[in-house]
Amino acid sequence: MITGVILNKYHKYVLMVRISAIGTAVLLSVSIYAVHLQDGLFMAVILICAAVALIPIIPVGIDFASELTFPYNETVVTGFLLMSA
Repeated sequence: MITGVILNKYHKYVLMVRISAIGTAVLLSVSIYAVHLQDGLFMAVILICAAVALIPIIPVGIDFASELTFPYNETVVTGFLLMSA
């Protein structure tokens, strides 16, 4: 929900994509370390945090793509992205 508020108020798409990508990469790297520790609780917490960082990338990416292709309707861009995936 915080991502939606930031995007509606400030339109900081690139910042949100970077935060999501860097946060996911860092947390997944830490999870590799957690596997070697064999601490199940620590690994679960890290993977949950990585999922929380990764989930907003889909709506942020679709909304960012519709902003970049401005003259086209948002439904056309979203439909094209979903068909190409």
